[in-house]
Amino acid sequence: MYSFTGNEFSIDRPLLNNDNIAFVFMNSNGATESAAIGIYPIVAEMASGNGSLNYNIRYVAGQMTVTQKQLNIQINSAEKEYGQADPAFSFRVFDTRGVEYLPSMISGKPERDAGEKPNVYNIKKGNLACNQNYNLNIVEGKLTIKKALPQISAAFSNDTQKTIISYITGTPNANIPTGKISVNIPSCGINISANVKQGTANCMLMDLPADEVLAHIHYAGDENYLPVSRSVKLYAIRYHSNGGDLLNPITHFDGNETIRPETPTRQQRYRFEGWYENPDFEGNPLQRIVLGTYRNVDLYAKWVTSFDDLSVVVLFNQVLAVANPLKREFLERATYKWFRNGQQIEGNKQYIGFENYVPTGEYKVEIYYDGNIPIVIELKHTATVPMSKIFPNPAKVNAPVQIESAYSADENTQIELFSSDGKRLALSNIEKRGNNFTFNTSRKAGIYFVRIVQNGITIETHKLIIEDK
Repeated sequence: MYSFTGNEFSIDRPLLNNDNIAFVFMNSNGATESAAIGIYPIVAEMASGNGSLNYNIRYVAGQMTVTQKQLNIQINSAEKEYGQADPAFSFRVFDTRGVEYLPSMISGKPERDAGEKPNVYNIKKGNLACNQNYNLNIVEGKLTIKKALPQISAAFSNDTQKTIISYITGTPNANIPTGKISVNIPSCGINISANVKQGTANCMLMDLPADEVLAHIHYAGDENYLPVSRSVKLYAIRYHSNGGDLLNPITHFDGNETIRPETPTRQQRYRFEGWYENPDFEGNPLQRIVLGTYRNVDLYAKWVTSFDDLSVVVLFNQVLAVANPLKREFLERATYKWFRNGQQIEGNKQYIGFENYVPTGEYKVEIYYDGNIPIVIELKHTATVPMSKIFPNPAKVNAPVQIESAYSADENTQIELFSSDGKRLALSNIEKRGNNFTFNTSRKAGIYFVRIVQNGITIETHKLIIEDK
């Protein structure tokens, strides 16, 4: 909008006697803020001044020219990472006085120079426009495309090649990262590199020590992507095969998968009993190194020797013993470990006794005679529950002993007595009354076995302890 001061005029001739025209009222449609571009008349009237009434004043209209208004469009700069979509470009509007206008008065959007590689691009006018009353002056912005930060992950292939497989993931819908990946293990002097192909690089490791190592993985970057690094720990599996042979063992791992150790082989007469994590073979054998194991693992091979002529037998329904039909001498100087259902039970001799009968269970005996490689014999046994009772037990020398048995009613039932070394002993003064047998011990102190025999078949066997008076 334009405001007249009243002095925008001239007089075509001088006035007399110091008369003057001090003010002329003027008006024009072009003076309004909404006036369009064009030429508008300036209408003058109501001149005033000293002696102005002494004159006949004629007014000649002037001209007001409305031209385009200058607006400055300042496009804001922006940035993004490689592979991302462009941000929305914004701008600000000022006139020549610095007064800011709402951007909504401008239609259209700025546009930038073409290109998606990391670089600086001009953001230009594009299709920005407004009505014809304004002249736009464009101050261009800058779009900076920065290199993107890729994601790196690594996996250890624990086959015989011992390869670190590195995966480089770039921005979606953009080029796949290229260049090189290097692996450095300072503790053992390993420093190798490989080209990235389709986002993957395989770095084969040689001569890894039998210990935990820290591997540093570095991607060098390319024209689109920044460098990036990460570290992974590798752990060793140390095999103590105790004379066994391994064909293709897994020797290193990263803890991110389950590993089943290789089964070793050995010459005949040896049977592999499993890998243990201690040289004393305590606890249960290790079936696999489970996912999430982040430490070195030592494995000790347990072997047992096999002799087909040896077996575990049940004697008198109360004793487990190692049968030795070939009279192998080493059994006499061996030590024994007995187990029932996987739990060790008391006893370190060639035989082990039970109070009334051998309970049902899976039995195993380990026979140690040569270092730590035992002979192992197993027996799955179903108990025979006795139908008879012997009392008192223990008994005293030369004291009566009674056997209460459902078999005593049969006239073909007999009682037999054996010493602990298996010799049958003579019995005298056996009395049979109802369901009871009674006999006098008449023996020296020791452990004996009483058999209940029917028609020549041993029905039950009982251990009898005789003590001195």
